[in-house]
Amino acid sequence: MTKIAKMTRRTIAAALVAAAATASIAAPAYASDGHNRVVEIINYSGVTIEYLNASNVNREDWGHDHLGQYILRPGQSLHVNFDDYTGACHFDMRATYANGATAEARDVNVCAEYTVTFY
Repeated sequence: MTKIAKMTRRTIAAALVAAAATASIAAPAYASDGHNRVVEIINYSGVTIEYLNASNVNREDWGHDHLGQYILRPGQSLHVNFDDYTGACHFDMRATYANGATAEARDVNVCAEYTVTFY
């Protein structure tokens, strides 16, 4: 194989990988029921959000931390997928700030709301 053919093959492979990565980032995360449960969480408070616990309204606990390894500094936002595979659309959310304070957003319809802002 010639040097040009090898370079062309590598270029095409790199382009395909880049296209696949872009498609997976840009594509909305629709559940099997057709609902997109991805919501942009926005921190408009003056304090970093360290944890974002949420669960569907039928559960009695707050559920796991949806930020994982991330934190939300003031002014930052993050897209979070709230699909818990139960078909639920209504979720309670609790943000825990770096200073220990908390803020709640109750009964958020994640199938219809596209943003939740914490002040």
